[in-house]
Amino acid sequence: MFSRTRVKICGLTRAQVMDASVQLGADAVGFVFYPRSARMLSSAQAAACRARVPAFMHAVCRFVKASECCVRELLEQGQPDL
Repeated sequence: MFSRTRVKICGLTRAQVMDASVQLGADAVGFVFYPRSARMLSSAQAAACRARVPAFMHAVCRFVKASECCVRELLEQGQPDL
């Protein structure tokens, strides 16, 4: 049986990289929510990035030591699939 490797590109912060990820056929894109990361997104940035994710691609959020309030806000704004 043939199994396909799935590709997720993580730590996206710019529209150009989002668009390139789509064009290159990534299966998923990841957004980082960790204050110590240079790739940390605000809720507004997350919403803007999420709006660029097509229906056939998954949006994944990674939280590190986030408060429940922060997670809820980002889940509402960013609407991740995972």
